[in-house]
Amino acid sequence: MSERRRQVNAVNTILCAAEKDIFIATGLRMRLISVGDLPDYGDAATTKPQMMLKVIADALEMDYSAYTDRNRTRRLVRLRQIGCYMLHTYYPDMTQSEIGSLIGPYDHTTVIHCIKAVTNRYESYNQMLISEHEIALEAVTQLIAITE
Repeated sequence: MSERRRQVNAVNTILCAAEKDIFIATGLRMRLISVGDLPDYGDAATTKPQMMLKVIADALEMDYSAYTDRNRTRRLVRLRQIGCYMLHTYYPDMTQSEIGSLIGPYDHTTVIHCIKAVTNRYESYNQMLISEHEIALEAVTQLIAITE
């Protein structure tokens, strides 16, 4: 076995143990990834906001194109809401209309609704929806750590 393969196996063992410890301590399931496992987003995300949306979609095991999909299933709606909330939080200079154009042909009122919906989830302590947001937040935090 090559030295690189041994290193990858060691990192994966550590990550699995950390995921288990987090679950035991908090009850939250986390998916930890090493920097080497991050995909190359290349052409699909050419700007930082688009890259953030791509990372969020990947973290929630969805496709980047789901943002602009006209489908209104709960899962896709929550993806869009989390994407709007994250863009609003991490890119305060972006207007709500600009955010709306990134997630589809949505206007500023839709973005306002998305931000309020995510905020209300935290206030209502809906654990399943909060955990989705926390998974996305962790992925975005890792992206920011890498790009800065």
